Amino acid sequence: MNRADDRQISQWIRNSLDTGQLDSSRRETILADIHQQIRKESGVMKISKRKMVLAIAAAVMLTGTITAVAAGRIASLYSGTSRKDAIGTAAELEKQAEGKMGDGIFIPEELADGSRYQEGYVMEVEAFDDAGNAAGTYPEATASYGENGGIHLSVSEPMAELLNQEQQERKTPVAEEAYDGVVISGWADNYLFLPPDAKPSEEDVKLQEEGKLYISYGSAEEERKVFSNVSWTEGERQYLLFTYENKDMEEMLEIAKGYLDSRK
Repeated sequence: MNRADDRQISQWIRNSLDTGQLDSSRRETILADIHQQIRKESGVMKISKRKMVLAIAAAVMLTGTITAVAAGRIASLYSGTSRKDAIGTAAELEKQAEGKMGDGIFIPEELADGSRYQEGYVMEVEAFDDAGNAAGTYPEATASYGENGGIHLSVSEPMAELLNQEQQERKTPVAEEAYDGVVISGWADNYLFLPPDAKPSEEDVKLQEEGKLYISYGSAEEERKVFSNVSWTEGERQYLLFTYENKDMEEMLEIAKGYLDSRK
């Protein structure tokens, strides 16, 4: 996908989401999901423009979240939620998630950094192959924490094939720590958000080419953010904590360890 396409699609995303009844933090969550899931180790967005537009159109219609990933045998993942389905308490989200994934789901009221539960969703993620054929579905529960919902927890049970692909294709973590019987891995990606007609500096273009910076077009003003995320796998379940709130990796690891401690 070239820069012009990225700029055009990013502007369309933001314009479309602005017409829906989503607050700014919710819109940023949708954009974060899209950008996080489609990025590759090379830093090149390899999902087709057609698939991107279909995914985002679904997000706009549902006024919820959407994710899309391009990776190996499973070419894309789509998940949607409606705001009317938002779950207002951690206890209820935990109950509904266990209804989909069985016992042992833990959704805390508060994370280790003091961020309190805001809202959550339970959804089915649909997987498709390169030809657009359905490859299966799996359940996922997501919870937002903090005053602006800036920290997110995801608990899912991805298909074994997808987990294998992620293991084979993921880039080297910037941090990794064994704790309470699991290995927590962390990544931090630098993002530059620019207005539709803005041009990045030569230095930023170089960083993008090196896979050290992800540039997105369509914001009201230039903004730099660090997308930090940590994940671990236990049995068939995958756990992910992520944020755009410029938390450093040590903080994210502490939140993950706090989650593991608090569920005992």
